[in-house]
Amino acid sequence: GGDMTDNGSNSQWDGWFDDWQYTIGSDGRMIPIVAARGNHEGSNSDLVNLFDVPSSSVYYAITFGGSLVRTYTLNTEISISGSQTSWLSSDLQNNNSSVTWKMAQYHKPMRPHVGSKSEGNNQYNNWANLFYNYGVKLVVECDAHTVKSTWPIRPSTGSGSDEGFVRDDANGTVYVGEGCWGAPLRSNNDGKNWTRNSGSFNQIKWIFVDQNSIETRTLRTDNASSVGTVNDNNIFQAPSNLDIWNPSNGSVITIGQSAPPPPVECYSTSGAVSGNNYSESFESGLGAWKQSSCDDIDWTRDASGTPSSGTGPTSGSAGSWYMYMESSAPNYPSKDANLYATVDLSGESSATLEFDYHYQGSSASTMVLQASTNGGSSFSTLWTMPTSSNSSWRSASVSLDSYAGGDVILQFAATTGASWQGDVAIDDLSITTSGGGGGGGGTTEDCGSASNLSRSTGPWQYFTWTVPSNSQGTTITTTGSNGDADLYVRWGANPTTSNYTARSISATSNESISITGSGTLNIGIYAYSTFSGLSVQACNTVPATASTAQDAPELSISGEVVETVGFQVFPNPASDRLSVATAFDLNTDAPARVYTITGQVALETETANLREGIDIAGLQKGVYFIQVQDAKGQVRTQQFVKN
Repeated sequence: GGDMTDNGSNSQWDGWFDDWQYTIGSDGRMIPIVAARGNHEGSNSDLVNLFDVPSSSVYYAITFGGSLVRTYTLNTEISISGSQTSWLSSDLQNNNSSVTWKMAQYHKPMRPHVGSKSEGNNQYNNWANLFYNYGVKLVVECDAHTVKSTWPIRPSTGSGSDEGFVRDDANGTVYVGEGCWGAPLRSNNDGKNWTRNSGSFNQIKWIFVDQNSIETRTLRTDNASSVGTVNDNNIFQAPSNLDIWNPSNGSVITIGQSAPPPPVECYSTSGAVSGNNYSESFESGLGAWKQSSCDDIDWTRDASGTPSSGTGPTSGSAGSWYMYMESSAPNYPSKDANLYATVDLSGESSATLEFDYHYQGSSASTMVLQASTNGGSSFSTLWTMPTSSNSSWRSASVSLDSYAGGDVILQFAATTGASWQGDVAIDDLSITTSGGGGGGGGTTEDCGSASNLSRSTGPWQYFTWTVPSNSQGTTITTTGSNGDADLYVRWGANPTTSNYTARSISATSNESISITGSGTLNIGIYAYSTFSGLSVQACNTVPATASTAQDAPELSISGEVVETVGFQVFPNPASDRLSVATAFDLNTDAPARVYTITGQVALETETANLREGIDIAGLQKGVYFIQVQDAKGQVRTQQFVKN
């Protein structure tokens, strides 16, 4: 579980290995070590050099007993998202049916049972669903210097949940541990409604695994003058004088095999509602709308304003009630919430859906309206919500003419952004139909965006945006940054400070340009002074019956000018590991980030880890940008190619 020494000095490691020799039995055999990194191990290289772990990033899997149990050792001291979670997901899929049991260990717990410890939201957001979906039955966590065991639990924010988990005796995962076999103890003062037992004493776990079950026991340490040894003739017999903790719910946690879960029905096509002059404002419930069974979180019906300030509506747009997606922890980042209804448009030749939507916040949550004619097996996107923040309700009108004459599943698919400030809501839905042709009026917005842009003074970043001939106008906005980023546009070529079609150059980074015309619009962001966290969005206003103007929701980066003096990455191109060298001091409190060419964060790591290089094996082939911050707070950027 990590934290084997206090500061990793040579003398402390010498003492640790001297003590470990006491585990050598009379027959010369020694208890093997499956090492994980804790926050008191200064770097991954400590474990690589001392324990010869099979991964330089200190996350790996080992199978014991032929195909009996596959153990996953994860690393909470490096970036959790990105390569590590991609590897975990792939390995779990590849070994889903080839081993009997799966277990995991890592240092920092998802939900510590010590009140002063921070919640492990990154672990929860990236790993909890993987553990549950792929049958990881036992997880050992450390770090908090206390003792805990849970009932079998699964990720959920529904009724009866506590801190993102709910008890599930049939298929859940048991979490045990929280470390401490010699460090100062902490109080077990943060229990949950799914906690089995907790305490505060020095402990280790004793785990039995066979084909039928896993048993785990908690052993008290430092409380007996002598203890017997395990007998090779019966390795499951407890040695004499061994103190096995016996709390209120018993000394042994037994985990049995789960029955295969029934197939999940993501969408039910029963109860189709007639689309003929249909309306719904959620004043009396959800009506024909249902929660999908194959997403991460549910939509919420509300009338009194969402709980978080600065995001979400304060009341409905038609009456009091509305439906919204709550973005507060543990619902971010990248949690999906799908609300759907089956609509009967048989006998109709045209139909139009109109609705109100609300998005206020800075976390870049998304929402699309989708349609399916094959029971939810696949969906087509009919409308994409503009990502510009607004405290007022807005309206949209979308043609359903392509689905007239039959049944169609309509789905509002929303995804949370990077923080709690990203609630989205819908209200006042209506469908107008016609049996004699025509139909579809109004306009809608086709939008693209890029986010998390950062630049130091001087460089440009360029994007291209396609404006169709039927566009009634295009609006380009920049929001959300500290610093000063100026906005320029030019038809057919990259703008400069002296050659542009239009510009917006206020003393902030909140810029806006409205322009008419069609063709390729080049967008330039000029760093008048250092900025970070910038989002840029372009929206075409087109007839509601028109197809989406863009192939993807992101703006296309066409090029940029970056500062590279004193900042090198090698090899370039690189395939597995990228080394970094700088001629300037780094700000070790700011993370190093790798961005895709569309401005999305692909990897994040602590700056202190750069001396070991960055594991990029999990990235797709293409062009990326790595950003660091120097000791003066200036953002430095370098480009590399992943092959």
